[in-house]
Amino acid sequence: MVHQYPPHFIGGTEFYTQAVAVAQVESGLDVAVFVPVPWTEAPDMDSLKPVVEKGVRVYRAPVGERSRTKVFIHSFRQPQLQRYWQMVLDAEQPDLVHIEHLMGLPLSVVDDLRKRGIPFLVTLHDYWFVCANAQLLTNTNQEICRGPDSYALNCARCALARGGFDSALGLAPTLAPIMKHRNNQTAAVLKDANRIIAPTHFVCDIYLSLLPDVKEIDVLAHGIDAPNRSVANAQRDQRVNRKDGRLQVGYIGSVARQKGVHVLVSAVNGLSEEDIALTIYGDLKSSPEYVAELQRMITRPGIEMRGVLDRDAIWSAITGFDVVIIPTLWYETSVLVIDEVFAMGVPVIGSDIGVLQEKIKDGENGRLFTPGDVKGLQDILAELVKSPGILSIWRQNIEPVFSIGDHISMLEEIYGDVVNPV
Repeated sequence: MVHQYPPHFIGGTEFYTQAVAVAQVESGLDVAVFVPVPWTEAPDMDSLKPVVEKGVRVYRAPVGERSRTKVFIHSFRQPQLQRYWQMVLDAEQPDLVHIEHLMGLPLSVVDDLRKRGIPFLVTLHDYWFVCANAQLLTNTNQEICRGPDSYALNCARCALARGGFDSALGLAPTLAPIMKHRNNQTAAVLKDANRIIAPTHFVCDIYLSLLPDVKEIDVLAHGIDAPNRSVANAQRDQRVNRKDGRLQVGYIGSVARQKGVHVLVSAVNGLSEEDIALTIYGDLKSSPEYVAELQRMITRPGIEMRGVLDRDAIWSAITGFDVVIIPTLWYETSVLVIDEVFAMGVPVIGSDIGVLQEKIKDGENGRLFTPGDVKGLQDILAELVKSPGILSIWRQNIEPVFSIGDHISMLEEIYGDVVNPV
């Protein structure tokens, strides 16, 4: 079960869910996916037929276009999705349900699993179970949040700001009980789960600190499906002999303020166009105001914004870079792009915050800098321009990344423990 799924939606959780489902089919499991879709036309209400994609049966349940507010409300009640879910359970008779995300799905779908005695596990792809906006980043001032307060007043203020009601934050005490109820319901899902999986130790620790009733969380890295290392090495050699002699810097990810892309643009702006080039890959349509701000910030040639990368093109794009920058300003949960970049033998420079501290070894396979510190990032890039041999040392220290095959093997062990507990 997941809130969104390719090809209609693309993102880390969506790609992960698809990759795992396909890999599980290849390993011999019988797999189906249930996902709501923003279609208005409804199938026969007495049936919901799946489409088979790479061996995976995908049930797309039409629910129509939804605003953020409606998505939030549907967490409490959405009879149509509830009925579709029950149809799928009747048709599939699953031994186990793996919940990837419940945003926009009625939390009562878990009640159906409890009533039928179907075990389920949950993967924590973000902070949605403790934060309605899923990011632990306030909507009022874009600062990192420590989690809900005792009365969920801060959650209510965030909800009002997200809805565009910044001038009505005084209504927070009225909305707080609803947010408190929402948080209690999501916490109950995790409390009842047979197993909980976090992709990193940082995410695990955040959840355990905020939900004392949750006693144990398995840490299992997502794993990636990358070209083999010999291909990566060959492509890396081509990159080392780059044509124009400039340091080729890349960014791959969401183009949004919390990702800190403006920090990267500002840092590169202050360096010579003859020494360094920057290419930004990411969706330029999801946050048009922020993208426009970035475009106004660019003051020299050699800084390009190229939009979304085709999934198959990501590997060759990575090998065109000397180094990739992750200038995030918030608590990322996994940052799979770091693993993808490392898989291709390319070092990473990232913000010294959260998960990035687990993956980037400062001075060994990349560098860390204070989040939001334009001068700090600029100094690191200037050092690489002056001493490019540092990159060779970093490349040699990049360790093999956790593969999707490794991930599936360990995930299936967890499945086995859930279905056949000792």
